[in-house]
Amino acid sequence: MRDDLHVLTGSYVLDAISDGEREEFERHLQACLSCDAEVRGLRETAARLALARAVAPPARMEQRVLAATYQTRQLPPLAASHLQAPRPASWPRRVAIAAAAASVAAAVSLGVAQLSTQHQLVTVRTSVA
Repeated sequence: MRDDLHVLTGSYVLDAISDGEREEFERHLQACLSCDAEVRGLRETAARLALARAVAPPARMEQRVLAATYQTRQLPPLAASHLQAPRPASWPRRVAIAAAAASVAAAVSLGVAQLSTQHQLVTVRTSVA
């Protein structure tokens, strides 16, 4: 059995598959509950669409729509600069960001070293006293 049989539900309902595919899909349909449910739902939808009918538009609708299009100002096309993808940050900005990150990392490591040294000093003082 092919794995792609699940995608044939819509084509099966609309009778848009070959006879060989139809036979294979109908065998699959007997064992696959999800495909069976989808086929039933698609058949119901197709039946409802078949019952739908076009409704005549209100009188003078075409004239009103055309009149509105003549009164509506068309927007000019976008300039080519607006259509380009945003450019990545320039290298000076990248260097500044890297320097700021390095400064923060250095400050954190110095703070941790200071706290560690302070803790060692307190420990030595309490053991000597």
